[in-house]
Amino acid sequence: MRYVSKIAALAACACLLSLSAEASTRHGFVPANRSTIVGFFRVVSGMETSCQQPARPTMLMERAPQHGTVAFHWAHHQLKGGRDACKNIAIGGWEIIYTPAKGYHGPDSFRIGAQFAQYVEASGSSYASDGYDLVVK
Repeated sequence: MRYVSKIAALAACACLLSLSAEASTRHGFVPANRSTIVGFFRVVSGMETSCQQPARPTMLMERAPQHGTVAFHWAHHQLKGGRDACKNIAIGGWEIIYTPAKGYHGPDSFRIGAQFAQYVEASGSSYASDGYDLVVK
């Protein structure tokens, strides 16, 4: 697997802790005939004081790509330049991995969603949604 870039993979998914999360769309290029990590979804609370993670988010496919597949893989990435308590700590999250159909070149898009606990110390949940507009080169 090839990383689009470490910065893009970590920045590609926001840490959303509000009840009304806004959807966003990521744009990028991916190579043909290989899997690429296009995003990393993590949820962290208390970034300034405790750097805690609630239970793993449940990932959902809202709209599947027409010319490839998407998989989710749990992994840990170190947050570089994170806020106080989370700085240089490996945080668990879902890598979003896109694999284009064999031989395909051109545009593709998909939308994912995540259901997650809103806070570690309180009940409640939240939902986030991100779209991906990719060009397979």
